[in-house]
Amino acid sequence: MRQGREISRSSDLGAHFGSGYLWNINDKASLDLGAKYFWTRQGSDSVTLTTGELVRFSAANSHRLRVGPRFSFAVSEIVSPYIGAAFEYEFTGRARATTNGLAIATPSLRGGTGVGEFGITVKPNPVVIDLGVQGYVGKRQGVTGSLRAGYMF
Repeated sequence: MRQGREISRSSDLGAHFGSGYLWNINDKASLDLGAKYFWTRQGSDSVTLTTGELVRFSAANSHRLRVGPRFSFAVSEIVSPYIGAAFEYEFTGRARATTNGLAIATPSLRGGTGVGEFGITVKPNPVVIDLGVQGYVGKRQGVTGSLRAGYMF
């Protein structure tokens, strides 16, 4: 148990597995059909607020499945924009907490979310850069951006 304004320091674990089929429609266009399973776990913890109240957080597990296609088109040997759509379902995703032995009302992320994305992949050998935007509607809502860079050797 920690006193005062310290932040929670619980452990986090996660893994994901995916499978897909890449259909090369022609020399420039491809359709990637895929499914991914995500598992994450956030460990339990307890903290004492500055008011002196003890708050205990139970460990939380999340199990999600995402399925959907992504279409990409090579405008050159280096540049390939893409667009995709997916449906994601959260099977659990419930957090639990108590204070003074009483349960605190907690939200559940269980349910479906639609995911739309677009972006561009640039491959100036041996570097790969991917810049994308994802939007979420349904149980989870919002917008995220991503920037990935890699070096092929």
